Amino acid sequence: MTATSPVWATLNQSGGPHLDSLKHDYVPEGLLDMMPGTPRVVLDVGCFCGAVGAKLKAKYPEVRVVGVEPLVDAAKLAGQKLDQVLTGKLEEINLEDAGITPGSVDTIILADVLEHMYDPWQALVSLRPTLASGGVILASIPNVRNLTVINDLVQGDFPYAPAGILDITHIRFFTWQGVQRLFAETGYRIEHANFNIDPRCQFLLDGLKQSQPANIDIPAMLIRNMNHLQLRELATLQFWVRAVPA
Repeated sequence: MTATSPVWATLNQSGGPHLDSLKHDYVPEGLLDMMPGTPRVVLDVGCFCGAVGAKLKAKYPEVRVVGVEPLVDAAKLAGQKLDQVLTGKLEEINLEDAGITPGSVDTIILADVLEHMYDPWQALVSLRPTLASGGVILASIPNVRNLTVINDLVQGDFPYAPAGILDITHIRFFTWQGVQRLFAETGYRIEHANFNIDPRCQFLLDGLKQSQPANIDIPAMLIRNMNHLQLRELATLQFWVRAVPA
């Protein structure tokens, strides 16, 4: 894509992204740091080119990593790094036929993938039986309540982008309340969460006193009496979540 090309030029004919427009080696380090112990069997849904699985296998040599990836070219690259890659959309794959039997997985990774699904709710429901006792889901989800998004909306714009919160391939959008509802309604309990702060919004938290409400005064708008949690959400790029079956 050239500097003057519209953002939709990053899409291929099937509505997905061109492989060469995406970062192949991205690993959400902060999300993986939330892993509660040494994994044995990991299901990486939306594994892309396999960078997350490769990172895990380097750290835990005995771990078995199975990826699910709808992009054929990305799945081929992931297949060089992971133990097994299932090519296709999660909802089109019979996990049990592929060897992912009930109770066989201790870690499911959903790194920036739920927002790309038409029905992330059913995806979470379908994955729950595969978790072993004590198993966890690790998910990273973009935050649509980010101040930069709100600022654009106030000024009349919702600018899709090649990547980021308003990635043109995103179908679903979530706030922190929405993330909590997403997991609660699909049979999970969030046992730990971190907010990945957007460097563009760090100024919201600088010098902040947690016990005092604050106002946000920027050229396009004034937001009054925001508490510390609300300010953190406005400053957040992604939510990192560790969830377990309820």
